[in-house]
Amino acid sequence: FPICNPHLATKEQFCIFSAAELRDIPAPAMEQVKSFFAPLTEDDNWTPQRDEKGEILYGVVATGLNSLNLSWFLNHTDDPNVEFKDAENDGEFNSYVTRRRIEEGEELTADYREL
Repeated sequence: FPICNPHLATKEQFCIFSAAELRDIPAPAMEQVKSFFAPLTEDDNWTPQRDEKGEILYGVVATGLNSLNLSWFLNHTDDPNVEFKDAENDGEFNSYVTRRRIEEGEELTADYREL
C-alpha cells in the first residue's frame, strides 16, 4: 500500500514509557495502551524490552489514538497476506506490501512480530 501523496502523510513518532510510568493513568486508558500499543521487543521480535527496573517498555504513538494508519486495521496471524516494508531512503515513509493476491472481502493480516 504505497502512499500516493507522501507530503500529506503524518510521520509517526513514538514516545517510550515503562509500565511503571503508566500505572497512574486511568485503567480504561491503560487498557487502550495495551490494546493498541504492543510492548517494544528485543531483536527476536517476541521478548518484551524492559527498563533497568525490569518494567516492560511500551512505544506509544505521540498522537495517541488521534491518528490511525493502515496498521490499525491489520489483524495478527502467523501466515499473513500483508507485510511491513521499511522506507528505502531516509526521509521516506514505511509502508506495507501484499505477500500474495488478496481476494475481495478477505481480512488483511500481518505478523505483529514483524511490524
